[in-house]
Amino acid sequence: MDHAAVPRVHDGGIERGEDDGYRGLCYSDIVGAELRSRQLHIWTHRDLCAPRRVVMDFGTAAEAASAAERVRYGVSRVAKTQARPRRLLLVVNPGAGEGRSRQLVTTFLRPFFEKIARVTLKIVETQEGFREDGPLREALREPYDGYLACGGDGAFNMLVNTLLEVYQSFPAPLSHIPAGSTDAVACTLASRAPFASAICTALAHQTVMDYLEVSAVSRGVERTNAAVCICTAGFMADTIALSDSIGGFCRLGPFRDDLAGFLALVRNRSHACDIRYLESIGHSGILQPADCTGAACEHCRLSEPRSASSWKSIRGDYMSVMILNHACKSDKTKRGMLRRAHCGDGTAFLVLVQKCNALRYLIFLLSMSMFGLQRYDRNIVDIIPVVEVEVRGPSAFNVDGELVNAEDALRVKVRHRRLPVYAK
Repeated sequence: MDHAAVPRVHDGGIERGEDDGYRGLCYSDIVGAELRSRQLHIWTHRDLCAPRRVVMDFGTAAEAASAAERVRYGVSRVAKTQARPRRLLLVVNPGAGEGRSRQLVTTFLRPFFEKIARVTLKIVETQEGFREDGPLREALREPYDGYLACGGDGAFNMLVNTLLEVYQSFPAPLSHIPAGSTDAVACTLASRAPFASAICTALAHQTVMDYLEVSAVSRGVERTNAAVCICTAGFMADTIALSDSIGGFCRLGPFRDDLAGFLALVRNRSHACDIRYLESIGHSGILQPADCTGAACEHCRLSEPRSASSWKSIRGDYMSVMILNHACKSDKTKRGMLRRAHCGDGTAFLVLVQKCNALRYLIFLLSMSMFGLQRYDRNIVDIIPVVEVEVRGPSAFNVDGELVNAEDALRVKVRHRRLPVYAK
């Protein structure tokens, strides 16, 4: 909390004197204000990652009320030019993070949006999965200025797929409020802090990102879903399958995935794969000069992806086949699985890890966790920038944390800058 002496409130914002160590506020950074007797409480942020409350003291209640009126008028005027959301739909997975998501709604999200940002918030509880056919579909009959998913990556993925099924597009931007185990979407777009996603939403900081159109074909039947982060066969899909099996007879909480990963590593399975892909032309791959900076990323904004005119084919035994849509940052890969991958340049990355022993694969996993794929064993790892991929051979795939059966083939296509999101 920052205390300040009498401020000078004017049309451009709130200005401080030279001797009080306070540099002032612009209305574009203010979420809301509250009058308390002779004090004016203003809510803003520190570098989008932490809340900041500025308390301004006035000599009389009349002066405080006058300043509050000026601030609210300034914020409302800026809110119109910024197109700040006034009506939001919040989708909550109550089981995410061992119940953390429901607590987050009660203690932070509801008071932040309703009392401070003065946004109408409709809350719907649902479960993870590619589509939701109950309360969410009912709620989507009404118009909203934005959509929020509070939970893990699966909750955000479910919201994306349900919107696509109902509208065939995205009528308003989406936001991921992190409350799961990995939260790769939020970590890549903003940070792991729920406040970062909330403040970007309240202040209408927007960008547009790619998503993956994933078609799974089993026994001649094709089913299409959207993925935001990753599609993978091999080790990660085996880990999800083992985790689901372990969960059927014991409860280990977040340690279940760690145990499943250990068992998958010990099994050391490889998969015979036939892979076809269209390579992204003119892309410098992991040697991109800079990390993605979201809405300010010039590389994403100016990118016009081009694919090769003909398909390329490869065949082999692989420990893992991964298709990454962006950097995929998380607590386990703080720098991202592929640090220089961008969110909106129309290019995904096909990562192939050839058959090797368990120790060598463990070293690969540790290196990817600590450094990302900037440092990788070129003898067993290939990284190819692509716009479209088809994989045949494995029957199970991990698509954004959901196990998908694709006995005949899995086809993945990059949809360039089709997904609007709240992020800075």
